[in-house]
Amino acid sequence: MKTNLQAFQEMAGEEKARMAGFVSTAGSSVDQSFKGEAIKYLLENPEEQENAGWGEGRRDGGVNLASQHALNLMKTDPAGASTWLNSLPESNERLWAKKNFASNWQNYDPDAVQNWVASQPANERTEIESFLKEN
Repeated sequence: MKTNLQAFQEMAGEEKARMAGFVSTAGSSVDQSFKGEAIKYLLENPEEQENAGWGEGRRDGGVNLASQHALNLMKTDPAGASTWLNSLPESNERLWAKKNFASNWQNYDPDAVQNWVASQPANERTEIESFLKEN
């Protein structure tokens, strides 16, 4: 029997976009791996974002959803949250999700955040460090 995530991975086009939109905005009852894949799919496929309900005026939805998902993962698996963030396509949404992740994580484990920031690509590391200093 297929899991919901497996069925999602086999979907295509508008059907997949609609499912991604639903799952990406669903509450905590949705499997977090499934939710992460849905958010990632929509960030990788901006042309599908309107079909998913992320139309004009909701572009920041990707930033908010990616940030919130990473923060939820951080509570139980900071390394998994980091891996997921790094798997996102390079974009403004990914960078802002990383900034928000670092800002929140530093409240719990400042040393771990500094090590994590140091491991980020140079262009993102500079942006994240500046953001942390400002906040």
